[in-house]
Amino acid sequence: MDIFDRIGMKNNGVKRQRGRPRGFDEQHVLEAASGVFWQAGYSAASLDDLAAAARVTRPSLYTALGDKKSMYLRALGHFGEHLRAQLADSLSPEHPLVDGLLHFYRASIDLYLSGDEAARGCLVMCTAPAEAVRHEDIRTFLAGIFRTIDDAFAARFDKAVAQRELAAGTDTQALARLASAVLQSLALRARAGAQRADLEAMAQSAVRLVDSCATPQASRRRRQTP
Repeated sequence: MDIFDRIGMKNNGVKRQRGRPRGFDEQHVLEAASGVFWQAGYSAASLDDLAAAARVTRPSLYTALGDKKSMYLRALGHFGEHLRAQLADSLSPEHPLVDGLLHFYRASIDLYLSGDEAARGCLVMCTAPAEAVRHEDIRTFLAGIFRTIDDAFAARFDKAVAQRELAAGTDTQALARLASAVLQSLALRARAGAQRADLEAMAQSAVRLVDSCATPQASRRRRQTP
């Protein structure tokens, strides 16, 4: 059981109360709360801001998602589910390794540059680290999501070695940590105002580094592909 199953969409153990208004859309409330946390961070997001974004009263907000930390953990879990799905799709062995990596980084850049006011980066990587020192459950989630990303990259690189896309003896664990570090850097740089062209250049450099571990056969196949 990974961190998403333990914390993600299970409301962190908070009991749901009765009395929810007819037509109440909990998914909308969760997405609205996620947007506030993503923009402002955990500490700066007020309950009034969260309720206003979701267009519900504070009691209705609590009924749907629990207290503020429960809301934040659910928002992180919701984002984590999206990330896990994107990793599974982009890093599928059905796609050539280099193509899948580039697709994943570009999709991540698109997400990180989204935002009504300014680029938001990553909800998890750009807001959770500041809270991890004071909140053990947030620290646990953050460590878990880093593990999930590392493991996804490592599994794909292991498969690439088995399929002779990467050379035998490639240190897939080290390569996975490097690929994860690039993702984290893209998120932080986007939130700091980096331009798309700079982020894409960084992603392409990372993919070229992975490609430098390719077998000669894999390199030839790519050159021959129109």
